[in-house]
Amino acid sequence: GAGDDVVEVRADGTTQRALDVYSEATANVTSRADANATVVFGSASTMGVANAAATIAAASLGISGGAGDDTITSRGGIRVGALAAGTISATSNVNADVTFGGASSGAMSDASASKYSSSTGIDGGAGADTIRNESLLEVKAASGGTVASRSTAGSSSFFHGASSSSLARAGLDGTAEAQGVLGGAGDDVIENSGALRSFANAALNVTSLSF
Repeated sequence: GAGDDVVEVRADGTTQRALDVYSEATANVTSRADANATVVFGSASTMGVANAAATIAAASLGISGGAGDDTITSRGGIRVGALAAGTISATSNVNADVTFGGASSGAMSDASASKYSSSTGIDGGAGADTIRNESLLEVKAASGGTVASRSTAGSSSFFHGASSSSLARAGLDGTAEAQGVLGGAGDDVIENSGALRSFANAALNVTSLSF
C-alpha cells in the first residue's frame, strides 16, 4: 500500500518457491431459440432470435509496492499466472410449414465475447523504488475459448409462396498481457540477477454459420 515499504521474499527449503499467484475466470453462456409452426389452411410466420454475450477478465499480481519509496527484494521463486476462458454460443432454429397458404420464417443469432488476462510479477508503483530479483520470476497470461453462432431458417408451402431468411453473427475480442517487473512512476532502480520468463498467449476460435 501507500508508504515507504520494505518487502523481502524468501523461498522455503523444500520447493525453492516463495510465492505462487494464479487467477482464473471462466464462463459458459448458451442462448437458444426454437420456433415451429404447421398450418393447413392460412398462413404462418415464425421468428427466432438468440443472443449470448459475456465479458471475462482475470488479473494476477505477485508483489505490489504501491505509492511511496519502496525496497523490494525477491530471493525466492515467484510464479504468477492468469487465465480468461469460456464458451459462448447462440443458436436459432425456426421453421414454418403451410399446406394452403403462405409461409415465412426468419432466424437470427448473435454471439460475442471479450476476454482479457493480465499478469504482473513485481510492481513497484509510484515513487523512487529499488527492486531486486535474485531468483526465478515467471509470469504467464492466457486468453482462450470459443464463440459460435448458428442460424437455421426453413419454410415450405404446397399451394403458395414461401420465404425464409437467416443471419448469424459472431464476434470475439481477446488480449493477454504478461509483465515481469514494473517500476511505475518515479526514479527507480531495477536489478535482475535471476531468471525472468514472460509468456502471453491468446488463442481464440470464432464460428458463424447461417442456413
